[in-house]
Amino acid sequence: MSRRLDFVKTAKACIKKLASEFTSNPYNFFSESDMKCRLYKLMFQYRNINKLRPTKDGKMIHPLHSEVRYFNHDGRLLYQVDLSAVFPESTDVYSKPKTEGIKLAKGYYAPRCTFAIELKLNKRYKKRKMLDLWEKDMKKLSDIRTRNPSLVCFCILFDKKNQILEANETALLGTKYPGIELVYANADGYINYMNF
Repeated sequence: MSRRLDFVKTAKACIKKLASEFTSNPYNFFSESDMKCRLYKLMFQYRNINKLRPTKDGKMIHPLHSEVRYFNHDGRLLYQVDLSAVFPESTDVYSKPKTEGIKLAKGYYAPRCTFAIELKLNKRYKKRKMLDLWEKDMKKLSDIRTRNPSLVCFCILFDKKNQILEANETALLGTKYPGIELVYANADGYINYMNF
């Protein structure tokens, strides 16, 4: 199995575990940061994710990172993603002096990412607003994929308000964003995986 697929397999397994934890005890999650920290911890238990590997410029990094920034073709910052896995060997952490290029924008260059994960926790919004915010993340990931077609994208929504998404709503989102793997879970124990 390629390392890219191995990273994605790890991400999927950990996302399923996180969804199960949320439906079992949604009150343990106070914020999206709680979700992100827990998912990071779950993934970091896997050797393929927690092993230090050399970068292009000879430094050692892990593949898993939070708040990775994605740029457009002109080098302008467009989006930041909650969790991503990079290929360390194609990443430059600019340990050698460099004055031009994207170093000034973010301090590293990671052209090959294997997956990107966006997380949402709904604590107060009604259904329509909640869906609009979630879809905004789907649009962001879809845009990133236009420049990174092999990137596997996950968009997760945990809903403490217990809205129920109808089958036609989830089917519509899955069809509208075929390149995004979607996960919806609510505090009543309902989990729905779309394009997963």
